[in-house]
Amino acid sequence: MSARSGRPADPRVLARRSLQALDSFSYDFARARYRRRRSAIADDRPVLVYTPGKVGSSAVAASLAAGVAPRQVAHLHYLTNERLTRDDALFRQRARTYRGTARARRFLPYYVWLGELIQQAVLDAPGKTWDVVTMVRDPMERNVSAFFQNLETTDDLWVSDLLLTQSSEQIADDLVARFLSAYVDRGHPLSDADPLTWFDDEMLLVFGIDVFGTEFEHARGYQIYRSTTARLLLIRLEDLSSVARTAFSDFLDVDAEVDPRQNSADSKSYGDVYARFKERLVVPAHYLDRLYASRYSRHFYTEQELESFRRRWAR
Repeated sequence: MSARSGRPADPRVLARRSLQALDSFSYDFARARYRRRRSAIADDRPVLVYTPGKVGSSAVAASLAAGVAPRQVAHLHYLTNERLTRDDALFRQRARTYRGTARARRFLPYYVWLGELIQQAVLDAPGKTWDVVTMVRDPMERNVSAFFQNLETTDDLWVSDLLLTQSSEQIADDLVARFLSAYVDRGHPLSDADPLTWFDDEMLLVFGIDVFGTEFEHARGYQIYRSTTARLLLIRLEDLSSVARTAFSDFLDVDAEVDPRQNSADSKSYGDVYARFKERLVVPAHYLDRLYASRYSRHFYTEQELESFRRRWAR
């Protein structure tokens, strides 16, 4: 019976609630259910938004979903076995830790499960040409955003819990120390490996596109590449607002605008802590050298742009 109306509850509602409850404690059940629901996505010529993490891809995927309909958009970060297996194991362990709680749903990596489906589709259709969109971003800005995104996943640290007993300033100071220790001094496994090596580890291996083999047109802010298996649109996040409409029209003949603020850290529950963290963070020169002297940074950004990034973080 419905508690409010006294009428029998809709069986479909009860079934959906039961499935949601199972999701919260059964990682394997959630994975199987998701894969079954999305199993046909590769048959619909999806546009792949295939990027390193925390480079603005959520905003792009959401905007393209409306623009390319009835085609679907597949938003993912990895298509190689090594990375998919690594993240699946990480999230499986974390989901087990929070089994039976609402927080278990935080550890359901849909991008991994979708990556498994698309990976198989790419292997099964070697003659197919995929439409792929990817992004790049100031690697220091990206690493800061990734650090916050991964606090719950890798460090079991929930800012929402800390805010119950500490001020935003206290939390920000503690997180600055944590970032300098974990990312700068010890090389956190989810730190600079993604933006600096992702295009070799993923894009080149999966689709045979070497983005470093062609000079990037900085003034335009985006570039289109081709291989035997993919057409690739690459956009710099810093230029997204100004070039998105032109880039998507050139690449997919669609009219789509993007709000880069979607899914940004500033809009999340820890937004105030995030802002204070960035105010307090002063990054050592050797770490900035490592990021901004990299092939990735020097390829996609001008010397003037890199110097501007460096001044921001070195204070």
